[in-house]
Amino acid sequence: VALGELLIKQTYEAVRASPAWNKTLLLVTYDDTGGGDDHADIPVGVPRPDDYPACSGTYDFQVLGMRAPTLLITPWISKGKVIGDPIGPTPSSLYEHSSLAATLKSMFNLPDFLTKRDAW
Repeated sequence: VALGELLIKQTYEAVRASPAWNKTLLLVTYDDTGGGDDHADIPVGVPRPDDYPACSGTYDFQVLGMRAPTLLITPWISKGKVIGDPIGPTPSSLYEHSSLAATLKSMFNLPDFLTKRDAW
């Protein structure tokens, strides 16, 4: 964990010192929680990413793991800003890893979602 935090710090300092800082977004997202605990329940009943058969076993991919942080670091977002649950596209929508792909689709007006999960 310490080496990862050091990498984020050094990357931030390099980007912050760059002449491109005023037009930069540094995005840091974690793949998992690192074993930490969370007070929020794990979301269930989420859409399967696709209709392909899962790996052997009974896991159906209709559950998300524990919440994992994503940091958006830029001069365009006010210090300390916390973004809560999204508004749509469905009443049960949540931010999760495929939200990044959905955001890019929206920003660049791409024709299709990658999976059912990022459409959710």
